[in-house]
Amino acid sequence: MNKKEYMRVLKQNLNTSSEDSNEILDEYETYFYEASQEGLTEEEICEKLERPEIVAQNVNDTLGVVSEEEVVIEFEKQLQGVKETLKNIDLKSIEESAKQMVSATKGIIGESLINKIEKGDMYSMDFEEMIGMDKRDFSQGKKIELEFKGNEVKLEFTGKKLKKIDVEVISGDSKYIEVMTLPKELMVDVKSNDGVVTIDVPKQKIEFELRSRLRVAVPKGIEKLLVDSKIPLSINKFKGTMLDVKADDSPIVVKSVEVKDFNVNCEDGPIVVKDIKSDVANIVNGDGPITIKDIETKELKSKNGHGPIVVKNVDSKETVIILGSGPITVKNIEGDNLLLEMGSGPKSIKDIDVKEIELNSKAGILSLKNIHGEKLTGKLKSTMKSMKDIEVKDIAFE
Repeated sequence: MNKKEYMRVLKQNLNTSSEDSNEILDEYETYFYEASQEGLTEEEICEKLERPEIVAQNVNDTLGVVSEEEVVIEFEKQLQGVKETLKNIDLKSIEESAKQMVSATKGIIGESLINKIEKGDMYSMDFEEMIGMDKRDFSQGKKIELEFKGNEVKLEFTGKKLKKIDVEVISGDSKYIEVMTLPKELMVDVKSNDGVVTIDVPKQKIEFELRSRLRVAVPKGIEKLLVDSKIPLSINKFKGTMLDVKADDSPIVVKSVEVKDFNVNCEDGPIVVKDIKSDVANIVNGDGPITIKDIETKELKSKNGHGPIVVKNVDSKETVIILGSGPITVKNIEGDNLLLEMGSGPKSIKDIDVKEIELNSKAGILSLKNIHGEKLTGKLKSTMKSMKDIEVKDIAFE
């Protein structure tokens, strides 16, 4: 395989935003250029790199999300086709049916969209409003309230064969632990015992057409929140002294959190943490992918087996990343100390402004770009490196 074929396959298999795809392609262009300068042929470079399908799969596992803009564009294309069809249809015959559906859909779609249906203004519907599913009205669902005293609570989530169910933990504004479901027919079993709340989501007797929602709001005054989950889960907008999350191979998303002590530990499931402010942040995974973005902390430590890891936009006095053989992307890091222990996977390190940087690599290709600091050291065993825009006083690699 030559460079042209490698890049074609890589581009064809990437399923990320345009910005992320272009960034990955630029990095691999750099790999080919730097390796060719060291006398390697295109075929030899391709042999040293992971297969492009594997690279793309690892990237997609971490960054492979369809942007809201792309979703909106697709909806608009489909909507335009619907509009053309509706021009030849008498809308009055279906408006009455639409109005009858309003009461049943208030908990599913936005109020502004409902108003347009009620007014018969179906041509000007904005399908972007339908994307914000997190804005569903839980007042149309079921609520279970548990009175709780104390400043520490542990939530245990269990479930079997979950399909089309989103589970979320947020900070509430009442004295109760509130467990809310949408629709109200969604079955949950809630038990509380000595500071531990167990929430089980059994296999549903009814398979709902739309995604169901389960939201748990912890009461005001909770300073320490412990979560142990065996189901996919997101934690959003929590402020306290400690957040500790443990999970098996289920996906975990944590965002908009402000605590002193922040810990996430998964066996193998995907981890996404975003918009975190803390004194200490520890993020550990088995072989699942890790995405870390927008972190402000004194000390960030992340350890991963062989899954891919992406770390972007970090302001930390000390940052330590330990990784097996998976690919790693580190971008826009500020602080005093940065330590990266890396295996044989592709490594892209760019936009770094840290006083002392230590990079240790066992093999593979390392791309360094736009690095600023006082000291850059490390052991690069069997590692081919490319360096561009490096402004460091002392550079010493073994």
